[in-house]
Amino acid sequence: MEVKQYLQKKGNKIITQKRGMKVQRLFGRIMKAWSWILLIIAAILIKFASTQPIWVEENYSNGLYPVISKIQRSIFGWIPFSIGDLFYAFLVFIILFKTGQFIKYIFKKKVNRQYLLSGLKQLLFLFLFVYVFFYGLWGLNYSRKGISYQLTLEVKKYSTADIDTVAGIIQQRLNFYAANIDLKQRDSFNKKRILFEKATESYLYADNIYPFLSYDPQSIKPSLFSYLGNYFGFQGY
Repeated sequence: MEVKQYLQKKGNKIITQKRGMKVQRLFGRIMKAWSWILLIIAAILIKFASTQPIWVEENYSNGLYPVISKIQRSIFGWIPFSIGDLFYAFLVFIILFKTGQFIKYIFKKKVNRQYLLSGLKQLLFLFLFVYVFFYGLWGLNYSRKGISYQLTLEVKKYSTADIDTVAGIIQQRLNFYAANIDLKQRDSFNKKRILFEKATESYLYADNIYPFLSYDPQSIKPSLFSYLGNYFGFQGY
């Protein structure tokens, strides 16, 4: 009788454990499903918002984004290097690692339909995450009205001749002022520390005239990939 009761208890315990494992697996699937749903909904909303420049200007660029950027600078502004650069480097590492792993699996003939579907799913999830992360935290500013809207400038059509004229005027002024600066002063502008100091001074001067240029706390730092960026054509962000 005691043996029978023991076996019943043991059996009930096993059944309970199996049910618990099933609940955990089900919960895990639901959580994974919700992460996909949330990312897809966020991506759709961001894409729709990007087609509404006035809404982006008034609600994101001058509403939500100042709060986001202030939080970011408060948390990471004191670090002397760019956290964003580390994030980009991590993404590149993941892409290279997965590519190398895929090539390795091809040579070992381990690539099958299930592997390809799993890889495609991971790639799509990564793309959605980066898209939402980038545009949600900063990238929507690309879709704002822009500086002409903020300065209430009337944008008119211009021709190539107009651009040549403006370029010629700027060149003349640069040559005029360059003659008043010696080589030692020119070389000083190659130092990032001096460039950052002058940039800060310029912003402090400009925000007296245009208050929207003011921001706090200040955070100015070089990119970890500044020379690589110059080579590929982007010089700042």
